[in-house]
Amino acid sequence: MNLGVGYGRVVNYIDIPDPEKKFVEIQDVPHGTIRCEFWESQVLKKTCGV
Repeated sequence: MNLGVGYGRVVNYIDIPDPEKKFVEIQDVPHGTIRCEFWESQVLKKTCGV
């Protein structure tokens, strides 16, 4: 049995080995775009951004 720390306390967990180990290895993955979106808020009466 393995012990780890989670949610601020010691917890038990099961380690299931992956023969391909692709989940933990560094991989080349597709990336999206970063952009700023602005709109005029009718409620706040100002320009908001995300």
